[in-house]
Amino acid sequence: MRIFKYIYILVLIGLCFAGKYDDIFSKPKEFPLYTDKTLMDMVPQLESNLNNPEFLYNYAWKAKEEGDFSTAVNYIEKAVALRPQNAFLHFKAGQIYIAKGDNANAQKHFEKALENEYEYLDAWNELIKIAPEYYYNLAQLFGEKAHQFSRADLADEAIGYYNKYLEKFTSGEYADGAQAGIRDMELLKSEISSRKKIRKQQEKQQKNLAEKRLEQKKEMEKFRTTRRRFVGLFLNTFSPSKNFIYTVKDEWRNKCITKRIYQKDLPEGYVKTDYDTVNGFGVTSLSEFAIGGGYFIGPLILRGSIIFGRSSLKRTYLEDTTVTQPEIIAEHDTIINDSLYHTGDVIQPIRISRDDNPISSINSMRFSAEGLYNFYYANPLLFYVSTGADFGYTYLDEREAHFGSNWIYGVGIGGGAMLRFNNLLIDIGYRYNFSGTSGGGLLIIGGMFKF
Repeated sequence: MRIFKYIYILVLIGLCFAGKYDDIFSKPKEFPLYTDKTLMDMVPQLESNLNNPEFLYNYAWKAKEEGDFSTAVNYIEKAVALRPQNAFLHFKAGQIYIAKGDNANAQKHFEKALENEYEYLDAWNELIKIAPEYYYNLAQLFGEKAHQFSRADLADEAIGYYNKYLEKFTSGEYADGAQAGIRDMELLKSEISSRKKIRKQQEKQQKNLAEKRLEQKKEMEKFRTTRRRFVGLFLNTFSPSKNFIYTVKDEWRNKCITKRIYQKDLPEGYVKTDYDTVNGFGVTSLSEFAIGGGYFIGPLILRGSIIFGRSSLKRTYLEDTTVTQPEIIAEHDTIINDSLYHTGDVIQPIRISRDDNPISSINSMRFSAEGLYNFYYANPLLFYVSTGADFGYTYLDEREAHFGSNWIYGVGIGGGAMLRFNNLLIDIGYRYNFSGTSGGGLLIIGGMFKF
């Protein structure tokens, strides 16, 4: 009874592993088995189906099941003769010969089946029962698949078959090859294990990254939808592309030799005259202070600012400012500036130079409106692109207002970054006004507080 118990267990194990490697190993197409017919039912159809390998296989198999091995062998050989390259028919022929007790012919048919379908595991399993030297070949097949698919279970199968070969043939022809195969499979298993660890680490990293991104997305939504209002203070450096000109006011035109002042240097090639000079301050940029506020609308930030500027000058006083005396008639002989005038002579106007009108700075006041789009958020860092417009004026800081102001306006685009510390944002940005009289670059550094 115990022997039957063990056989029963082996059959169950075989059934459990049946089809286990169907996705790895190929197998031939099988002929269907006529389960609803007996051998006697098929006898009348035999003569008309002598060229039908499917019918002949079924006829032979029914004969084998009824114990008529001579008939079974006869007709399975006829079926094989009709399809000599059919691995399935060779496999069934081998099983019939085993049932008959003819292992030699069975081995020939199993070998032929494997010649036509080398990965046919059913044929291998039958062949190693009667020819255990083939354990080595089967082990090699599993080893190839283990490398191809990087599967440790296939490597274990290969090791098992190598060991079975060595148990049967300790000093066999392929004993050294079997030992080498075992080492190769153990090394492969180690590599697969390492890859799995690396893959798990990568999966863990990807999972952590996904969780971090999700957490970051939640944080971003919270940042954009809570405490939307903000106020800010900014320091600006405005580098206008235009060389602003300050022109003397009409009421001072006849009293000032200097009629125009350029904010930057004098235009190339300009030549001063004695009574119409032009000065240049050499100021290429204006330092400004801004106060503003705004509102967050999702990734869009609306911001408005009032900008005040004051840039000290290299030249402190306006030179060549003069006053003119009216024409007079000499009341008696007199000498003026080495010139002799007699009684009744007309004395020409005298220009008296003055240099006591200080110009201490160039001032500006502007109003700015911007729209910022936050295209990237990774707390604590934000990046944005922007577009904005401004308008206002610049003027000279004088004790007496000799020169007029310059109205300026412009539209531009830019971008920048913000560094977040909870509800405090440190902003570093740049905008270039490509249109308008305030064309040029504007560098912005400041802080904003959300509330």
